[in-house]
Amino acid sequence: MPDIIQLLSDDLANKIAAGEVVVRPAAVVKELLENAIDAGATEIQLFIKEGGKSLIQVNDNGSGMSATDARMSFERHATSKIKTIDDLFAINTMGFRGEALASIAAVAKVELKTRLKDEALGTKIVIEGSELITQEPCQCAQGTSITVKSLFYNVPARRKFLKSKSTETRHILEEFQRVALAYPEIKMLLFNDEKETYHLPEQTLQKRIAQLFGKRNQERIVPVHEQTDIVSVSGFIGKPEFAKKSKSEQYFFVNNRFIKSGYLNHAVFKAYQDYINPKEYPLYVLNLTLNPENIDINVHPSKHEVKFEDEQNVYTIVSAAVRHALSKFSVTPTLDFETDPTFNRHEFFNRPKGEQAVIDNKTSKQGSATFLQRQGTNDAPTKNWQELYQLSDEEDKQIREIAQQQQPISSHFHQSKVSLKQINFRYILMEEDDGFLLIDQRRAHQRVIYESLLISLQSNGFPSQKLLFPETITINAQQFENFKANKALFNQLGFELEDFGQNTIIAHASPADLQIHNIEEFIETLLTELAEPDSNSAQEPFQVIAKHLALYGAIRYGQQLTNEEMQAVVQQLFQCEQPNYGIRKDKTYIRYNHNELNKAFSL
Repeated sequence: MPDIIQLLSDDLANKIAAGEVVVRPAAVVKELLENAIDAGATEIQLFIKEGGKSLIQVNDNGSGMSATDARMSFERHATSKIKTIDDLFAINTMGFRGEALASIAAVAKVELKTRLKDEALGTKIVIEGSELITQEPCQCAQGTSITVKSLFYNVPARRKFLKSKSTETRHILEEFQRVALAYPEIKMLLFNDEKETYHLPEQTLQKRIAQLFGKRNQERIVPVHEQTDIVSVSGFIGKPEFAKKSKSEQYFFVNNRFIKSGYLNHAVFKAYQDYINPKEYPLYVLNLTLNPENIDINVHPSKHEVKFEDEQNVYTIVSAAVRHALSKFSVTPTLDFETDPTFNRHEFFNRPKGEQAVIDNKTSKQGSATFLQRQGTNDAPTKNWQELYQLSDEEDKQIREIAQQQQPISSHFHQSKVSLKQINFRYILMEEDDGFLLIDQRRAHQRVIYESLLISLQSNGFPSQKLLFPETITINAQQFENFKANKALFNQLGFELEDFGQNTIIAHASPADLQIHNIEEFIETLLTELAEPDSNSAQEPFQVIAKHLALYGAIRYGQQLTNEEMQAVVQQLFQCEQPNYGIRKDKTYIRYNHNELNKAFSL
C-alpha cells in the first residue's frame, strides 16, 4: 500500500490557518483594531465598504514599525508580545498570537504603511495571498495604516458563505463598539461606504455608552465600582425599568478585553432577579480587572473565552457588585419624617434576642395592618445614606450628581408627618412640591417585609408572635425533609416550628404582624415550592421563604389604613434598598408632576 500522508503546501496551510482567525470581515476589524491599541494609539479611524468585503482600512497614530518589523509582522507566529511560555500566562496586550496579519494576508490583498515617530520616511508593503508584491520607503503619517481589499478573493468557497452586506456590517459595528467601550479614552471614528457612522471623541465611559446606545441612556445607567483583592469590577449597569427583550447591550471585559461568559451573565441576572422579568435583559458594561496570571485567555483563537483561576469568588464578587450598585444608586424620595421608633426600619431589627414585640391593636373596621413598636428605647434615628452604605465623600458626591441628572423625587418635608390619603382602599396618594405619588399599598408593604426579612438573617432574627393555640401540621415525606433542611431558617424568619416526628410539625409562633391567616396552608405551600428547585433555580431557600412571607403577610387591597399605618408604609418603603419595585418586579409607585397634569387638561 503506498504512503498517503504528506505535508501540506505553505499556501494551503496558510489558508487553513487563516480560517481559524479570519472567519468574516468583522474578525479582520477586531484584529486590526486590537493591533492599533497595542501600538498605543490615541486616535483610530476605521473605513469599510460593502460590509468589509471590498474594503477594510484601519488608520492609527500609534508607535508605528521599522521596515524590518513591518515585514516580520506578516510572518506566522511572529510577535513582540511573548518570548517564553511564562509570558503566555501574563498577557497584558490584546493581540499576542502572531497570526493576525499573516492570516489576513493569506486570504486578501493587503497594503501596509507605517512610520516610526523619529523617522523621516515610513515603509510601504503590499502582499496578496501571502505573496510579497512590493516593499519600499514611502511618505506617510506617524503610526500605521492597513488596507485590506477583496477579502477571500482567492478562496471562493469562503467568500460565497459570507452573509449579506447589512449582516456583515452589523457584525463589524459590534466589534467596533466592543473596542470603543473598552477604551473610551481613545478617539474613534467609523466610516461606512464613505459616510461617517461614528465620531467618538475621547470621553468618559458614561458618555460613550450614551453616544453608542442613545443619549437617554446617560440617565438610565448607574455606576458600579467594587475593589477586592481578587478582582475589581467597574462600569455601568442599566436601571431595571429600562431592561429590554434582547441581549444586545451587554458587555463583559476582562482587563479591557471583551469576553463572552454565560457564567458571569448568570451572576448579573442573579443580582437583578428581584427587579426584572425572566425574559428581560438589562444593559451592562462591566470591566473586571485582575492579575493576568489568574486567568487564561489562550482558550480560543478569537480570545473571547477566558478561564478564571478562582471562578466561584469572581462570580460572587460580580453579583455582589451589581446588587450593591442597584441599591446604592437607587433614586428615591427624600423624606423628613419625625423621628419615631415606630417608623425606624433599621432600629426595628436591632431588638435584643428574646425581647417581645408589643402589638399596637389600633385597627380599622376592616382589620388593617398593625405595626411593631418598642418600649423604652433611646436608639438614634436611622443613619443617612452616606453612613448607611459607608460611602466616601467622593462616592457620595457622585451619587448626588447622578441623582440630580436623573430628576429624582426630591421633596423635603418640614412638618412632622407627610400628608397622605388612601384612594380606593388600594393606593396611597402623597403630595410633593412639583406633583404627587400614587403608591400601591400592597406592593409597597411586600417590599418592606421582604427586605426586612433579609436584614433579619444578618441580625438576631425576625420577631415572633406566640400563637394563642399551637397548630399541628401534617405534611408528606418530601415536605418534611425540606422542613428539616430549612428548620433553622424558618425559625430565624419569625416562626417557631417543632419537629414532632412522623411527618408532623407543631407551630408555636409565627412572624409578628404578618397577616398569615392559615399557617398550615402557608407552610405546606412553601415546603412544596422548596421541593421544586427548577422553578427557583436562581433563588436561595431564604429568598423563596421571604417572598412567600411577603406575599402572604402584606396588607391587602380593599383594606382601609389609618393615617399612622400609611405613614409607616411610606416611611419604610423609602428606606428600602430598592423601593421602586415590588417583589414581583412590578412598580411600587408612579410619579405625576404638575406639567403632566397641565398638559392633560390643556385644550
